[in-house]
This record gives sequence, structure tokens and C-alpha cells, in this order.
Amino acid sequence: MRRGGFMTSLGSLMCVPGLLGATGAPFAGSRTIDDVGPLIDYLRAARSIDDALQPARFLRLRTEIVPRSCSALGSDLGGASTQFLRGWVTLLYPVRERMGDLRDGLIGATAEYRAIFERRFPSGLPHYTAYLSASGLLFDAVAYSKDEYRLIFGVDKLAVDAVSPDHLALVAHHEMFHLLHAAVNRDFAGGMLEKSIAEALWFEGLACYASSLLHPGASLAQIVGSPEAREPSRQVLRRVQIALRSRKRDDVARLFGMDERASSLLPFGAGYTVGYTLVRRYCEAHDLDPASAARLPTGTVADLLDAGLSSPLGA
Repeated sequence: MRRGGFMTSLGSLMCVPGLLGATGAPFAGSRTIDDVGPLIDYLRAARSIDDALQPARFLRLRTEIVPRSCSALGSDLGGASTQFLRGWVTLLYPVRERMGDLRDGLIGATAEYRAIFERRFPSGLPHYTAYLSASGLLFDAVAYSKDEYRLIFGVDKLAVDAVSPDHLALVAHHEMFHLLHAAVNRDFAGGMLEKSIAEALWFEGLACYASSLLHPGASLAQIVGSPEAREPSRQVLRRVQIALRSRKRDDVARLFGMDERASSLLPFGAGYTVGYTLVRRYCEAHDLDPASAARLPTGTVADLLDAGLSSPLGA
């Protein structure tokens, strides 16, 4: 599972800012909008996968249901191929009830997630809108903070991955810290591909570290969102150190698992683990809380990470 990543077994699509949902239930600090409901209803109404893919139904899925269910980031899959959509529905149909249960649970849980977060980090988290969306299996959850604050749950991917309630809370808190980080330090509000390697490591590493403090029993795999996660080797750390100041989109895309075909020599998907390892070491060594570390200027993080990688601990 890649948090906010774009890789999927069905292919990859890029999300862009777009239309917002129209209804929601307000609560302290944010509101929640259910965009995925039409897709769940569509899947539940079908008697079988073949019935869900029947031509007339499938046309309605493409033209009506998908745009409504994926609107939070403009990820309406409008350009997706018929093959992609058929494969997507085939994966979702067996987990349609799990999708419904996740949607129902999240409607009540988003306020609780925020309350738990603010007990540990009492200031800095902005007002935001939480969207229960479909993602095309692109992400489990993603934070958006460029022109307004949104926390978007990819209910389809969460259902396919059979995410547990405890892990779902960790995912939510990871993304909430991104919102806090972008709110207290607008230099970090842009997208991942707009960041240098050092800035991306700092941004993701802090969110991983903050969520680990809120969930002290979580494993490394749960914290970084990858079942294959392991402590980075010296060779991986050396390769990342050389590239810290790179602003090449291909470097960021490959390191953070967005595009395995990106033209870069950096290890694919290692960014979350490397970022978490380096940020945790730095904050623990300097007795620095993640909320305070989030305020450090972008211009300083490359030097901080470089110094950590050059120390005996990071060598």
C-alpha cells in the first residue's frame, strides 16, 4: 500500500485538482462528504460481475457514477480505458459490502480521528473537508493543501486492501499531519513532484514519524504503508544522499513509488522508509517534536538530512 501513491495493478493515472462534492455534514474543525455512495449503490444493485458490466449499466457507470464518485481530486477516470474500468469493477464487486462498511464507519470516525490527533498535536491542524471517494485504486488516502485543505479517502483501495480499523486511523493521522505541515509552513504546500528530494523526504518522513507517535504499536510496514518495508541499507542511504538536492521530477517519482519507469537511478519506493528513518533519528537526537520540525524552512532540510547521513549513525 502506498500512501498517496499512483501505482495500481490496473495501471497508473494522475489526479489533478477538480470539482468538489456538494453535500456534507459539518463537525468541529472539518466536514465529511460522501462521494463514493453512488458507486457502492451501483455495485450492490448488480446481481453479478457480468450484470455490473452489462453494456447499458456500464455506460451509466462511465458517464454518471464514476464522475460523481471520484470528484474530490478531479480523478473522475474520464480518460480511463474500457479495459481499465472493467478490471476495476471486477476487483470491486467482491468487496462491495466492505466498501459500504468502510464508508459508513468513516462518516462517524473522521471526527474521532481529528480529536485524537489534536490531543497530541493541539495546534496547527487547519479546517479541512474530508472526502469519501473512489480513487481508481490510486491511493488509500491523500492530503491536498495547495488552494484549500482536503483529506481524501480512497474507499475502493481501502476495501481491496482490507485495511483494518487501527491501520485506517494511522493512515488518517499520516495525512492529517501533512495538512498541519502545509498549514504551518506554506513552503511545503505544493505537490510532491514540486519538491526536492530532501523536501519530499522531510515532508513524508515527518508524517510517518508523527503517526508512529500516535500509534506506538504500529510496525514499520504499517507506518510507511508498504508490506515489504525494511530498514534502508547503507547503499540505499548513500544513493539518496547524493541526490538530496535534486529537483528532478523523475527522481522524486521513482523514490516515492509513483512511477517505476521514471528515468532515475534512485531505489524505487524507498522514500517513505528513508524519510521516516532520517527524520525520526533527527527529531530524537534533538528532542524535537514533529509539529516544531514542520516549521523548519525548506532551505534548511537538505543540510540537516545530509549531516545525518554523514554521521556514523547514518553511514
